[in-house]
Amino acid sequence: MVLREAEAYREEKIRRAQGEARRFLQVLGEYQAAKEITRKRLLLETLEEVLPQMDKIILEEKAGTNVFPILPLGKGENQSGLDGVGGKR
Repeated sequence: MVLREAEAYREEKIRRAQGEARRFLQVLGEYQAAKEITRKRLLLETLEEVLPQMDKIILEEKAGTNVFPILPLGKGENQSGLDGVGGKR
């Protein structure tokens, strides 16, 4: 039983590594054919993956140096500093 599980685990790791190596070689071929386009595509794909997981803050450029206006954009959370309508936290 343990031996079969170990063999299955080994096979899974080998297949995953082979798949990742094939994908890398495909991307490498695309990169060599069109470096700038592939570079931009990889950047956009990475941003699509990373940005949804980040907290976002919107800053107003014209704000004075002593003022740091922020608008946190959480996922359905009340982050305005107020509970309900007009109530303080």
